Amino acid sequence: MEGPAHLTLRDTLERQGAVLFRVRARLDDADGLVGWEGGDAWRGPARLAYDAAAAELRRSIAAAASATDEAAGGTARAIAGLGG
Repeated sequence: MEGPAHLTLRDTLERQGAVLFRVRARLDDADGLVGWEGGDAWRGPARLAYDAAAAELRRSIAAAASATDEAAGGTARAIAGLGG
């Protein structure tokens, strides 16, 4: 039988999973906002700097998304481990 602490833990983990899902969606949205190329408006050093900054931002977003996915997976495993 599940006690109050067990139910509280499950509820907390489920809320955490929902928050992680929303964070992941926001990261996907942010990734879509990053310009992929400087385009014709950027030339020379400004273009190189823009492209480098955009690439670094995309790498940071990808790392955050990966960490969020890992946390969500751990949360799902914790919920499954509670049984019931």
